[in-house]
Amino acid sequence: MKKAVAGLLILVTLLVVGWVASAFYIGRQIEAALADYEILFTRSGGLAVHQLDYEPGLFNGQLHYDLEIQPGTDSEAIAFVNALQQELGVSLRFSGTAQVSHGPLVGGSQPIALARMELPYRLPEALRDSLPQLPADAPLFTISSVLRFDGSLHNHLAGMDYTGDLSIDNDSAELTLSGLTVDVDIDPQLSSTHILFAVDTLRLAPEGVDMAIENLLLDLGIDDGTATALRVDTAMRRFLVNSELTATRLEVENLDGHSVMTRERPSIWLGGGEGTLERIALEVYGVSGELRDLSGSSQASIDDNGRYQASSESLVARITAGNNVVNDFAVDFSLNNINLDAYSDLMLLTTSTDPSQADPDFILQSVLDGINRLLADQPVLSLDRLSLSVLEPNDISLSTSVTYTGPALEDLLQPQEMLAGLDIQGEVYLAVPAVRELLAAGLAMADPSLQGSALDDAVDANYQQVVASLQDTGFVTITDSAITTSLLIRNGSVTLNGTELATVDDLMAMISPPDVGGQQDPGAVVMQPDFLGDPRFERVTLATGFTPDPHTVELLAGGQRTAMDLLGANCAGNVNSAQPDVTLSYSAGPDYGLYLYAESDVDATLVILTPQGWACDDDSHGDFNPGVSIDDPVTGDYMIWVGTYDGGAAQAVLGISEY
Repeated sequence: MKKAVAGLLILVTLLVVGWVASAFYIGRQIEAALADYEILFTRSGGLAVHQLDYEPGLFNGQLHYDLEIQPGTDSEAIAFVNALQQELGVSLRFSGTAQVSHGPLVGGSQPIALARMELPYRLPEALRDSLPQLPADAPLFTISSVLRFDGSLHNHLAGMDYTGDLSIDNDSAELTLSGLTVDVDIDPQLSSTHILFAVDTLRLAPEGVDMAIENLLLDLGIDDGTATALRVDTAMRRFLVNSELTATRLEVENLDGHSVMTRERPSIWLGGGEGTLERIALEVYGVSGELRDLSGSSQASIDDNGRYQASSESLVARITAGNNVVNDFAVDFSLNNINLDAYSDLMLLTTSTDPSQADPDFILQSVLDGINRLLADQPVLSLDRLSLSVLEPNDISLSTSVTYTGPALEDLLQPQEMLAGLDIQGEVYLAVPAVRELLAAGLAMADPSLQGSALDDAVDANYQQVVASLQDTGFVTITDSAITTSLLIRNGSVTLNGTELATVDDLMAMISPPDVGGQQDPGAVVMQPDFLGDPRFERVTLATGFTPDPHTVELLAGGQRTAMDLLGANCAGNVNSAQPDVTLSYSAGPDYGLYLYAESDVDATLVILTPQGWACDDDSHGDFNPGVSIDDPVTGDYMIWVGTYDGGAAQAVLGISEY
């Protein structure tokens, strides 16, 4: 009996000693692992570690932490962080003391580990009114961190379910959030990271608008610490936007996507992905449309000659607009024969250069050099297929390919130089039954009363008009079964359906844009202004603080070209496009803004090319007279046109003033 009791005591003693020893060992392991992570986090950037000290105890310990999320050098990230901190009062610095449970038994979803810690995050008092229905003592979310025996770290964030109001400044909305979780797994060398984001329901409903996401899952795997290998899986059951304000409803159902990529160069990724989408439905002011069974895939790789190549395929199985249905809308693109080094350097230049800090001439020349390196290998961009199945498979189709065979470019600002070196081939095929079916659908939509023989007669009449119009051009081939044409641009010549139409120089002469900056309508046909010529009436030289103020110039307003044709819909009146009426050479100062206006007995307008860009006005000066205020003028030449709104010419006075 005594031996049994003694044996039991020895066993208990050994267990206690073993447990204490293991707890001591685990405490030291935790301390060492945290020290390693502190070094890794500091080296990796993005997280500033001001303090990460661990005090091990026998069966638990205390972690004293002071961490700050930092955006690095990215300007957009910095602006976002500043907005969070300044406008919303959100701090990205977290400090405090957390209790750490020692293993090997730590509980939770991963019960066997070195250690486990739970850290609740409560909404800052400054933001407490933003979520008024959130209980005062409830955390906004809780982070549970588990340190495994292999040194890897598992973090689980669980957001609190919330139904109530969201108030920011004077705006409010109904907010529903449930099932928000974020899981992050990190290995001891930060060589791989796994992030799993999930939310069951996210609904935001400001007045008149309802937006919702249901069952969203984002699974991201980063296979090494330099983020050169990525795996992304995405799934979403439903996305909804319903706006009473714009009578619009958008619904997306059952999205599923998967991609695997490796980074070959800083801005170039290889690999591919694929995805499916069951349904997209859109309704605007009672007119509805629907896309069904969408699918797509993309792939990027390096060919046997070391050239970059990429391709994408997409398909919409069914398109419905009202009562009209189109099947199998397919679009396939490909890109081939791309100099990988040149492409990488050009991408790096465009993404890493700050235009406000770099010399514009240097940027322009660097881009030109990069483009010439690309064009030297004659890259090919192809629209391999764009097709619709109206009545039969692919009864409407288009294909084209573009390559460059010309010499090296000398000036990016002369597009005709590039156009002259392009080799473009394209073909269009329209099956006659498909064209007639589309005409019938359009006519029935425009006039629902058209049915039966009346609709057939209308289709016949409209089809004959289409055929007659196309035959008059001579650029299509029409048979009983199909309408076809082809395009060829080669050696500076444009050929349609075998007939030479024009040269590239002829086309450029018809659509030449101004050789100075400014906003224009993309389709505007404009004259070539001669800004090197003298002004029509006067060249004025003034320095800030000039007297008398205003300085005036008498002139004849108006011209033969509309400012809208020259510069777009924001500019009004008729002006002389070849020369400015007045050129102002102005020396600016820090104390005054510049005000330019015109007065006339007719409705006058102003068009001004400032050193900072174009400015236009019609009636801001009052009594149908224009005025333009420039709050922070700069030193330079201001080219000024005074126009007439209704055309013709009229006497006018241009005024130059400061304020």
